[in-house]
Amino acid sequence: MDRVIIVLLLMLWHVPTALAGQTGLTLAVEPKPVLTIGEALGNSPAYSFTDIASIIVVGDSIFVLEGAANEIRIFAHDGKFLGRIGREGEGPGEFMWPTAMRLVADEIAVVDLRLRRQSFFSLGGDLIRTEPLGRLGDQALAGSAEMQRGIVVAETAVTISSEGGAFPERLLVLAYPETQRVDTIARYSTGYVPYRTPDSYGFLETRAGSEGDWAVAGDSLLAVVSGEPSELRWWRSGEQGLRLAGELVLPVSPESFTRGDARELIDKTNEGRRAEGTDLLPRSVQLDAPRYWGQIKQLVISDQEECWIQWDRPRSDEDEEWFRVNLKSRGLERAVLPPGFRMLAAVGGNLYGFVLTDYDVPVMTVLRLRQRRSR
Repeated sequence: MDRVIIVLLLMLWHVPTALAGQTGLTLAVEPKPVLTIGEALGNSPAYSFTDIASIIVVGDSIFVLEGAANEIRIFAHDGKFLGRIGREGEGPGEFMWPTAMRLVADEIAVVDLRLRRQSFFSLGGDLIRTEPLGRLGDQALAGSAEMQRGIVVAETAVTISSEGGAFPERLLVLAYPETQRVDTIARYSTGYVPYRTPDSYGFLETRAGSEGDWAVAGDSLLAVVSGEPSELRWWRSGEQGLRLAGELVLPVSPESFTRGDARELIDKTNEGRRAEGTDLLPRSVQLDAPRYWGQIKQLVISDQEECWIQWDRPRSDEDEEWFRVNLKSRGLERAVLPPGFRMLAAVGGNLYGFVLTDYDVPVMTVLRLRQRRSR
């Protein structure tokens, strides 16, 4: 095997007895953002976003991966634009479909699915090296991260056939390249209807069931959240290799999802595609897995080893629930965040993400946690 280097509504709900002591406090953020960067109908390319894929914060700089523009934009904490990294293209340091960005020591790693590679940059923007995403057996990878002792966390991509018959599922594994050993640690059922194109890695926004997410902090902490069951697990790397350090079941209750629900989703999607003049999905497409409503949308590890998790309820207007988990004490708290806020980073008590405007344009937003908690 080739070696692979790789979120104001207060939501009230019943908390299971086993978690009541852990979820008695509610975190909140200041209602006024600390900083916003972006324009709904702006003419400034540097301050106009279409697809904010990732955010990382290092010292005095905020790095924002703008996927549609195929570039990383750098801002100061007062919102001043400082510069760019990368551009559209297939050459060294260029992007065609950048989907994720993470910090590896003092380097920025960017995954490009179309070019099937991962590019590493210095904080100053210089290209350091480029590595292929590689494969896991006969499956292409959609991302990976190397941890201590050569252990690799790898996420498989979903290959879509021209008939749209691929299983909407991806795997998260731990790979030990030196011993050729591979352990599956999560199986994500996407709950999406795939595009019907021969070589697409994308999905339609037709959601049914719970996805999942994973994040690596440095080279020694891995957190994984999945939806069936809705559970958070985390590992630490040490002298004996990667070991499971804790697990916690989230206080969420998915709803059943039926074949009729699946067809209703497909019909709703087709209404929009008909208005756009694009190809319709066949009603024969089945959303067979998972068979319940509810979706884990986001997982973020803060610089204080806390884990933020977003749960989405498609059948409710109050569809966003946030939790903060202390990975040392295993304490879980609810969080009250503005509706529509998508968190991508948490550093120094600030939450970095974006909010969509009425024109579905993302505006980068920074929120501040309050020191006071409410019961």
